[in-house]
Amino acid sequence: MARPFKQGLSYFPFDVKFFRDPRIRKVKNKYGYLGTHVYICILTLVYEQGYYLEVSKEELAELVYEELRGPALRNVDRITEVIDLLSKSELIDSNLMHNNVITSTAIQKQWLTSVSRRKNINKDKHWILTDDEVEGVKKFNDSSVLSSRPKIDNVSINEVNVSNNLVNVDSSTQKENKKEIDKDKEINIDKRAFGEPKLHFITKILIKNKYIESDDPVIGRFNLLAADLVNIHGFDLVLSVTDYILKMFKKDHIKIDDKYDYFKVSAERNIKALEFKNNGGSFDIGKEIKDLIKTMGNND
Repeated sequence: MARPFKQGLSYFPFDVKFFRDPRIRKVKNKYGYLGTHVYICILTLVYEQGYYLEVSKEELAELVYEELRGPALRNVDRITEVIDLLSKSELIDSNLMHNNVITSTAIQKQWLTSVSRRKNINKDKHWILTDDEVEGVKKFNDSSVLSSRPKIDNVSINEVNVSNNLVNVDSSTQKENKKEIDKDKEINIDKRAFGEPKLHFITKILIKNKYIESDDPVIGRFNLLAADLVNIHGFDLVLSVTDYILKMFKKDHIKIDDKYDYFKVSAERNIKALEFKNNGGSFDIGKEIKDLIKTMGNND
């Protein structure tokens, strides 16, 4: 059985004039940086598959939401609005989007440029570039003088094609550069078995103080919770609350059935308590935790 051709890209060039494009400015002026984040996220989702993505607008919004959601983005509605504006601006082809296909001429030009060195490519489905546009991309790729390359699109195609480097260098220099790149890759590889998540500093503290084990299956949830709390309330406040929770945990020999929920509720309560106290209010943090212990944990 023949091996299927690779359609997707591992990376794509990014135009340095991206934020100056009138269409991008229009999106940013209405939706702020959420607008540009949504568009860039859509590009990554499309290019991972190839030059188009077969999803409905609603499904696309959900995919983008899963990638971008955080403290400042709690629902998918705003993403759907951004997608509508991207379509009106033709950053996404509006006709094809109505047929549950996400692509554009700019996306297809960049994809065609990036795969120019592949021996076999498949562009039978949802291809919207005209012959003249395809020829323009080919001329762009075949040009041997960097400064004379024609400008194809001012949003999604970079003047320097990183997949087709035209700079001639000595072969020995190439080998040395490859060694350096391989060395850098070796340093940056996460060598932990089975792709364990990299630990947030707060999660490391919880493990060090034996609140959770290093192989606890919910470590990923603790990482996300810690990141959200720090993003909203600041590192120092979250660290202080974490330290206090751990002291109470050790002091009273608390047995907690669900340590994630206990830590989440306790942290959120005590962060509010500290913020209230810092603003001149009066609050008994210790009593809050003891009340929480009664409802969520048991004393040995």
